[in-house]
Amino acid sequence: MKPEFKFRGYLLGNLYPETQGVAKRLLRAVFSRKFLQTARFEKQYVALALRRAFGESIFDTKGKDYLNIAPGPESHDGYFNIDAFSYPGLDAVFDCRTRLPFRDGQFRGIFTEHFIEHLDYVDEFGKFLAECHRVMATGGTLRLATPDAEKYFQSYVSASLEKMLEVRNAPAGYYNTRVEIINELFHQGVEHKFIFDGETLAMRCRAAGFSRVEICEFRQGRTPALLIDREVRRGESLYVEATK
Repeated sequence: MKPEFKFRGYLLGNLYPETQGVAKRLLRAVFSRKFLQTARFEKQYVALALRRAFGESIFDTKGKDYLNIAPGPESHDGYFNIDAFSYPGLDAVFDCRTRLPFRDGQFRGIFTEHFIEHLDYVDEFGKFLAECHRVMATGGTLRLATPDAEKYFQSYVSASLEKMLEVRNAPAGYYNTRVEIINELFHQGVEHKFIFDGETLAMRCRAAGFSRVEICEFRQGRTPALLIDREVRRGESLYVEATK
């Protein structure tokens, strides 16, 4: 794995002020993480705006009915796989945080696993849900998998470090204390922006216009084609399905 992808982010944005000299603090102020994100994806945003103006999809989905957002190296056959970073097996590289480059009602289902915790809760998450609702056909399903705040807090209060390592799916000795795991959950460097519980995630899905929202179990749900949850994420994840 390349070092700059360690947190799926940008090196200048991952610097901590207390470890920087004057020159680095100045660089960080001028070339902020938001600036770097905007610069990196400027061409994609422009292309998307032009395509949307003409009512076209920016990518040829090759007739695929299901969308897999941010799969990383875990692309799936039968899905249109899209991620902001280039990996083998992807159909397209695009930043999906606030825009989806597809036509209205284009997909029967959308799957994304451990992506929404990387979205800003105020500025990006609501837009992302609205875009998922827009590109989904009536009756289609959005399946969201994300770290479950309730699982982590319950294990923190009532269990040992060993139990929390089991929830985190981390080997013995990887963390020294339970609070290290909690901080990794909520921050992951600077990459995690919000950690959900079922109540909050269901509420936001309903607010985005989805008619039916259900909290599900691992690889259980209304749409069999969307049950591609990864085993490695099972112990720590919250699964929610929202139907348009």
